Amino acid sequence: MTDYQSRYAAWRAADLKDASLKQELERIAGQDDEIYDRFYKHLKFGTAGLRGLLGAGTNRMNIITVGRAVAGLAAHVKAEGGAERGVAIAYDNRIGSELFARRCASVLAAAGVRAHLFSYMAATPILSFAVRQLGCAAGIVITASHNPAEYNGLKVYGPDGGQLDTEDSAALYTIIESIDPFSVAAMELEEALSAGLIVPVPDAVIDRYLEAVKGLLTAPEAFEASGLRVVYTPLYGTGLAPVERLLGDLGLSQLYVVPEQREPDGHFPTAPYPNPEAPAALTLALELARAQSADLVVATDPDADRLSVAVRREDGDYIQLSGNQMGCLLFDYMADALKRAGRLPEDGIAIRSVVSTPMFDAVAAHYGLTPIAVLTGFKNVATQLKELDKAGETHRFVFAFEESNGFMPGAFVRDKDGIAAALLFTEMAAVDKMSGRTLLDRLEALYERFGHYATRGHTLALPGAEGMARMAQIMADLRSSPPLSLDGLRVVRVDDYAPGFASPGLLGTNRLPPTDMLMLHLEDGSLAVVRPSGTEPKLKLYLMCKATTAEAAAKKVDGLVKSLTAVVQ
Repeated sequence: MTDYQSRYAAWRAADLKDASLKQELERIAGQDDEIYDRFYKHLKFGTAGLRGLLGAGTNRMNIITVGRAVAGLAAHVKAEGGAERGVAIAYDNRIGSELFARRCASVLAAAGVRAHLFSYMAATPILSFAVRQLGCAAGIVITASHNPAEYNGLKVYGPDGGQLDTEDSAALYTIIESIDPFSVAAMELEEALSAGLIVPVPDAVIDRYLEAVKGLLTAPEAFEASGLRVVYTPLYGTGLAPVERLLGDLGLSQLYVVPEQREPDGHFPTAPYPNPEAPAALTLALELARAQSADLVVATDPDADRLSVAVRREDGDYIQLSGNQMGCLLFDYMADALKRAGRLPEDGIAIRSVVSTPMFDAVAAHYGLTPIAVLTGFKNVATQLKELDKAGETHRFVFAFEESNGFMPGAFVRDKDGIAAALLFTEMAAVDKMSGRTLLDRLEALYERFGHYATRGHTLALPGAEGMARMAQIMADLRSSPPLSLDGLRVVRVDDYAPGFASPGLLGTNRLPPTDMLMLHLEDGSLAVVRPSGTEPKLKLYLMCKATTAEAAAKKVDGLVKSLTAVVQ
């Protein structure tokens, strides 16, 4: 009997504490391909903890895999002396999220580790804030972020409020691998509450988070005075309450929430892929915006760590901004406001992911700031903030972003913060409306100052065990025989990040940790990047270039996308 068949047999024989899992296992009896995909491996920590399809199996999200992971976290926390400080737990609107959150709390309590459990769904940035506010030893948020409804996940945070770094994730996974999934103890919820091992997170924590977000504003009067008309969609998720409350407190009277996507629903009936980056996710929001002649469309993903915006054009229709455009706009707006107020640090730093636009570096140089490029994933941003904390220099941090619509405008949260970014974008749009311009005018001014940068991303979906093997083969082939040119442009250098890579300005070390990624440098300065996703069965391609006009840049980057796609397929 093979390993995957042995695991399947053990699961069928075990008391899974969930009748639906048992039924699922019986239903796939004799289906070898299905059994293999569910049991050929255990879910592993990627860029952001565990994430996978819901269902029965070691390669699925369920109460068994969740319980095993949290038992490992409990052991890790106790070894670090953090049992009394405890673990903060939040969850979003997804299928199984509340169940998994309660399972986490019960397993922690049985291990003697205090669980600070949110009483209702809460956004990822609020969880990050809560870990720091409550002085917890760790944090958990149950979410699969922007993935389709059939996915869920578990992110683990350290005491700094950032996702566990690579070293801590590896140490935790070593503990998890040693745990028998069927021997994990769980205390009854009521018993744990009575014993004080599960405690509700106070509402005051959320109040303090909202006040911290307001503290980022530089023109709060513009919300009421501008007459800005905003359409917002939380995509059924956790952003609704905080975004509505913030904008209401600031006097924005013309806020229109997409009614079909207002209430929590983990099935995402009108947005099967609830990623605000994807134009299809904004279809209903744009329909409402046209009906209301809104100036701005704002969307957060289900756990409210990502943000997307669309801006009204002169012809009355809308254009959705890319993550790179949004990052540069928001960075420039904040840096300029701090400079005018005399609060821009002379030795300030700004952080982006290595696959985000180099235009960010040009903006940083304009303000005398040091740009730092880190690997994808905000755990790598948080690592840089920890270095600032240790040196007592947290004030140097100005802004961080990554191209996949993740923004961190304040150090009080150590992860992507779609809520704070939504508020700042709305303020920026309100300020511009009062001065008779739009965010598109502001973006064009940036291009005139720094040049026309263009970026494109392309994703190849490679699901299942065969897909993982195919991705590994693609990367091996590229390493052994990289292309000599892309779209007629000669490849002059290939950077392999697998053994680690030197990145200028890094705090604490001069090398990025090893990761499976290749960056191709072309003769005109254009860049092409290939990397497997750390959380999904996808191969990701990134193309970046610069030209003298928007049309030339767009044409060049489109040609690079086609050329690189042909190479890897």
